Amino acid sequence: MSEVKIAWGLGVDGIMRHISEVKKGKACDCVCPSVNCSSPLIANQGSKKAHYFSHKAHTCLLYTSDAAD
Repeated sequence: MSEVKIAWGLGVDGIMRHISEVKKGKACDCVCPSVNCSSPLIANQGSKKAHYFSHKAHTCLLYTSDAAD
C-alpha cells in the first residue's frame, strides 16, 4: 500500500505553503490544512525521498497513512 504524501501545509499566517517554500522540520510553522485536524506538521526534506509534510502526531483522519521519518 502506498502512503499518502502531503505537499501542502497551512502556514501560521493562514497562507497555504508548498513543502519547497518552508524550513525543514518543525521550523516549517505549518499545520494540517484539513478543517477537522489543524495538527502541527513536520517538513520532511531529506536527501533520499521526495519532500513531504507529515503530522507531528497521528491525529488526522484525512491523512491517516503518513509517518514522520
